[in-house]
Amino acid sequence: LARTYTSMKPAQAVAIIAEMDYKNAVQILALMKPDVVAKILGEMARTPDPNAEDGARNATLAPKAAELSNQLRLLQQQQQPTQ
Repeated sequence: LARTYTSMKPAQAVAIIAEMDYKNAVQILALMKPDVVAKILGEMARTPDPNAEDGARNATLAPKAAELSNQLRLLQQQQQPTQ
C-alpha cells in the first residue's frame, strides 16, 4: 500500500490520507522514504481543510500534518534499539 501512495502525486495521496485515522496514516507513512513523506506532509499543510467551519478562513490540513509528523517521530523513537 505504501508503494501505491508513493507512486501518486502528493495532492492525490493527501486526498486519501487526510481521510484516514492517524494510526493507519502513520503506519503507511512510516514505510515510505523520508523525501516522499516530506512532499506529502508539505502538500497536506497547503491543502484547505474541507471540514473547517465556515468562519475559519484559510484553514488548512497543517494541524493534521503536524500531528502525523509527531506520531511518526514517536514511532521512530519506539523502533530504535535501546542501549
